[in-house]
Amino acid sequence: MDDMYRELILEHYKNPRHHGTLDPADISYEDDNPLCGDRIRVDLRLNGDEKIVEAAFSGQGCAISQASASMLLEDIQGKTLDDIKDLAKEDVLDMLGI
Repeated sequence: MDDMYRELILEHYKNPRHHGTLDPADISYEDDNPLCGDRIRVDLRLNGDEKIVEAAFSGQGCAISQASASMLLEDIQGKTLDDIKDLAKEDVLDMLGI
């Protein structure tokens, strides 16, 4: 991982985008990693065309988990559920430069 990606990860960790919760949310998903203790909740608000008009995440964890949530929500906002349903782990790792 080069310095540019390290700086980007630290920037998103220190100043996360879309951090918080949405109430009400159209879709909420929460998961944790019992091996390291990371926990993330994602809330999405959709319009009538199933386009993501607002997204938020909350939780706790390492810099990578928090930064990846911040970066992912920045990427998916404005897209439809169909647009994002095929996102894979590799897509998020690419965002992180890993």
